[in-house]
Amino acid sequence: MGSVYGNAWVTISATCSEDSSQGLFRSNDRPFVGPFRVDESEAEIYARRKIEHRVFEGHDHSSIEKRRETPLSSRAWTLQEHLLASRVIQFAQHEIVWECRSKERCFCSENDAGDNAVKRDFFASVSDPATTLEESLDSWYDILQNYKNRAMTKPKDWLPAFSGIAQTFQPKVGGRYLGGLWGQDLLRGLSWLPTSSSQVRNKPTHYLAPSWSWVAIDGAILVKRVPSNLDKHAKFLEYECAPATKDWAGQVKSGHITLKAYVISLGAYFFRTGYGFSRGTHYVNIDGKTFVLNPDYILTAPGKHCVSPSDELFGLLLWRNEEKLFLLVLRRVADQPEVYERIGHIDIDASWSGSQKSAIRTIVGQFDKVVEREIEIV
Repeated sequence: MGSVYGNAWVTISATCSEDSSQGLFRSNDRPFVGPFRVDESEAEIYARRKIEHRVFEGHDHSSIEKRRETPLSSRAWTLQEHLLASRVIQFAQHEIVWECRSKERCFCSENDAGDNAVKRDFFASVSDPATTLEESLDSWYDILQNYKNRAMTKPKDWLPAFSGIAQTFQPKVGGRYLGGLWGQDLLRGLSWLPTSSSQVRNKPTHYLAPSWSWVAIDGAILVKRVPSNLDKHAKFLEYECAPATKDWAGQVKSGHITLKAYVISLGAYFFRTGYGFSRGTHYVNIDGKTFVLNPDYILTAPGKHCVSPSDELFGLLLWRNEEKLFLLVLRRVADQPEVYERIGHIDIDASWSGSQKSAIRTIVGQFDKVVEREIEIV
């Protein structure tokens, strides 16, 4: 699909349609009125009330098409169709909108002054020689977060519906593509987390991707920016993700990462039921102190992914400095020593809180007691 939209001369978008049965056009609830005469002219003109364009405003990648709250902009599949198309004619609720790689023009010309920064930045990140690798990856993660905030009917489509974007980024980023992550940027790629506890959902029962990939869970995510001044971090020894189809950026059938890192056994794991909108809180014990475990999915849901208090959990130090720390929380795969799966994370930022510095010291003290070891995450 990426090549279809990427090579199209123009893409026509039924922006306000719920599905294919609704077509392009809408009944106009803001009809033209008139006729009017201007000064002494004999010409007759018709006018329409000014459309309020505040909903068009946006300043980052998360606002792609969200500026026009429409059914099409909430669907995951349509993001790559919109971004890869060099020109788009959108049939919106009240007017027609033109978009290309540099400009955006609405039917009433109210929005003529603004550049289309989203599409411009996307194409610059993949094709402009002056764009650095770091800038391209920043754009990648911005787009990824937008994508995972959208609705997907079939979870198995998370990778195929992003395949065109991945293929467009590959020449710029280089290296291997691992089920939604880039091999040369795994430290940041693994630093994803659900946007909030309310976004945590049941983990799909069928295999979608390795547990370390954002594809393995449903719901919106954020990707942490890794500090440049790290004291310690994991070292990646080997990684692989096997495609399930001919599309190297599509569905996967297996994958693993082998890395050398500091790993500790976490203390007692327990769960406290929440009230109201809260689903409850997960905790682990480290050196006699309690820390919040942020789950990737609903750990208490019955089934093969359920985590019980009897399960031994482990903390892998992904990266840290004096003020920030990010641990992957792992569970050992049955009957496979040194093979683990990701179930959540512990993320501490002491840059704004002195009490959090004490928490970092507690955790670091436990890691100082162990040596690096080689493990595999699937």
